[in-house]
Amino acid sequence: MPMATNSGAALDERVARMLRDMIRTRRFTPLAWRVASRFLNPRGVQTTAEFGDGLVALCDTRDKIESFLFYFGVWEPNISAFVRRRLKPGDVLADLGANIGYYSLIAAKAGARAVAFEAAPPTFERLAANVRMNGFEDLIRTVPKAIAGEAGMVEIVLGPVGNRGASTIEKSRDIAKAAGADTFEVEAGRLFDLMEPEEIDRLRLIKIDIEGAEAPALDDILERYAGAKTAPDVVCELSGAEAERYVRRFREAGFQAYRLINRYNWRYYVDDADPAPAARLDAVPDRQFDVVFSRENADAL
Repeated sequence: MPMATNSGAALDERVARMLRDMIRTRRFTPLAWRVASRFLNPRGVQTTAEFGDGLVALCDTRDKIESFLFYFGVWEPNISAFVRRRLKPGDVLADLGANIGYYSLIAAKAGARAVAFEAAPPTFERLAANVRMNGFEDLIRTVPKAIAGEAGMVEIVLGPVGNRGASTIEKSRDIAKAAGADTFEVEAGRLFDLMEPEEIDRLRLIKIDIEGAEAPALDDILERYAGAKTAPDVVCELSGAEAERYVRRFREAGFQAYRLINRYNWRYYVDDADPAPAARLDAVPDRQFDVVFSRENADAL
């Protein structure tokens, strides 16, 4: 497909913003989203997304996360609401797999600090740019390294254009085996070795989304907090046998397990219902799900 001219790109952005306004004001939402997703997004609109009461981020509408952020002004509504509820000024968020910085920006907007780990070099550049755009250099420390079981160099495979968030160092993942995928050699280290002592002291929440490479981070968290009186909340994506194993291990270490429901279709994002809380996990789902491990014992968080 030929590259869009400057005038064509400007027209695409104007149309995208018109469709965004229709979606956010609930005017012709199905039609607006159909036009955006079928005709406009595949061409790639390079623009900025406005969300979270004044936050902005560079976005490319070919990417699912960035496209949802542009049109709907939110990503993963229930996790977003949970992060806002749990963080207060002075707290620290460890954002593992920060991507373009969405959750770190939310934390900074709440007056908390964030340590944003993003190992994929092109994505890290976008993360750093978004931190600067929002003026949060003093609240967000960006770290261009992967989380692993030991210090060293690892290969990260860049996710496809439509899902940069799928970048991974986990060799078993499909993206890691895709022919022609871009790869980079990046530094890696253990989570708490890459954090400053004062950040660890004020750590309130750890968000992990590192595409199949969660085990070393979860092991480090269990090692540090198994016998501790207090511990940060941990939000993580799990699936399969690993889910059963880590739910059991965290419970044995004194944590409670809660599930956060998230869906990834446009109807869910325009629903006016209040965000759903994290509900106590009774049985481990047989599919991928988002879990919160917390020392707080309640019916819901």
